[in-house]
Amino acid sequence: MSRALLLMLLADHAIQRNWTINLGSRNALTRVAHLLCEITTRLQNVGLAKDFRLSSPFTQADLAAACSISPVHANRTVQELRRSNLLQWHGNTLVISNWPGLVRLAGFDPAYLGIRAREPGSRPAQSESTKVENVTA
Repeated sequence: MSRALLLMLLADHAIQRNWTINLGSRNALTRVAHLLCEITTRLQNVGLAKDFRLSSPFTQADLAAACSISPVHANRTVQELRRSNLLQWHGNTLVISNWPGLVRLAGFDPAYLGIRAREPGSRPAQSESTKVENVTA
């Protein structure tokens, strides 16, 4: 049990460190791309982003707040990502049109999340309760 808690703590620190870098040294376009990569990876991991299509859990104003930019700048950034054919955003549906391109733009490496990035159509990872049992066994 203590090993599982330590792993969770290390993952939390890695995520915090990554977001400190994200907000401190990346421009708005890269920040937004990175956040979209992170959200997509997390949702894919639990089977909620099939074929890089996901129900957007946030508005552009939420995106702006998370990336420490103005809502107007967030809108312009999303428009730039659309023009670059990296994503489509219609209502509350977000489709990543070019995953490798978005990852490249963001400089995204999912290793800091402590989860594996999944390919579209693959099955979700084993449940958290099973993971904890395996770690403590």
